[in-house]
Amino acid sequence: APTDLLALGEVLFSSGDEAGIRRWKMERSRKGELKVRELDSIGTGGVVTRMTVSPDGLFVAAACDDGKLRVYEARKARLISELEIRPEVRDLVWVDPLQEGPLLPMWSDQGQEMPEDIRPPALRKGKQKN
Repeated sequence: APTDLLALGEVLFSSGDEAGIRRWKMERSRKGELKVRELDSIGTGGVVTRMTVSPDGLFVAAACDDGKLRVYEARKARLISELEIRPEVRDLVWVDPLQEGPLLPMWSDQGQEMPEDIRPPALRKGKQKN
C-alpha cells in the first residue's frame, strides 16, 4: 500500500513499493473520465516511506527505509542528491524558510528544547520586510 502520494500537474508519484517510486500519468478522456496509466518506476535502493515536493515543484525528496534521503528531478526522475539520515524518517516536509507561510509545529523525540519560530527575523509576525 502506498505510504505517500504526490501530484505534480498530470503526474502522480506513489511510494511504498519495493520497486521504488512509481510514476503515473493522469489524463481526462473526452467524456471527462479520469484515466491513469503507469509511466515507470524510479529505483530508490530502499522502500520509500515518505515523500515531499519542493515549493517550486521541480524536485521530489524521498526518505527510504535504508536510511537515505534522496532528491530527484521531478520531470526526468533523475537522482540529484543523496544524504544519509538516521533514525528512519517519520515525516518529511519541504519548506522555503524565506517565504511567508504557516508555522510548522516544532517537536523532538528526545524532548529537547526547540525554538518557537525558526524563520528569519524579517519574516516573523510583527516584522516588516525591508
